[in-house]
Order: sequence, then C-alpha cells, then structure tokens
Amino acid sequence: MDEMKTETPGVASETIDRLSLEQALRDAEIAIARSRDLTFRLVELRSQLAGERENNQLLQDQLDETRQLYEAIQGNKAYKLAARIWTLRQALGV
Repeated sequence: MDEMKTETPGVASETIDRLSLEQALRDAEIAIARSRDLTFRLVELRSQLAGERENNQLLQDQLDETRQLYEAIQGNKAYKLAARIWTLRQALGV
C-alpha cells in the first residue's frame, strides 16, 4: 500500500492509460476474431444458398415437366376412356 501512496499522480495516470490501452487492444483482437468468424460463416452460408437455389431450380424444372406430362395424359382419349370405365366400375362396385 505504501507503493500506491508514493506514486505520483502522473505515474498512476500513465498506469491507468497503459491498462486501458491493453484492454482496448484485447477488445479489438476479440472483435477482429469475431468478425473473421462471422465472415467465414457468411461465405459458407452464401455458398450453401447458391447450391440450394440451383437444386430448387432443378426441382422446379422437373415439376414443370411432370405437370406437362400429366396434362398431356389427361387430354389423351385413351386416358379419358379409362377414367370413365374406372368411374363406372366404382359405381357398380366391380
């Protein structure tokens, strides 16, 4: 405790300034590390999103093709006849 009393106000001020600077540097290092981590995660997620968008487009194209095929089948006379026969069989319980 005697050491604290013997320090001059200038030395105490310098010590506080040094400690404050050290803490600020630690805080900056932590902030930079967090920023790097978040940037890395953002890049990964953007890459994943691009892949998901591509996959979504492929699925949408497949759905469009399937819908076109379904509409073509429904418009077919043989399909319409088979659908009528099926409805008639259901009505007759056959």
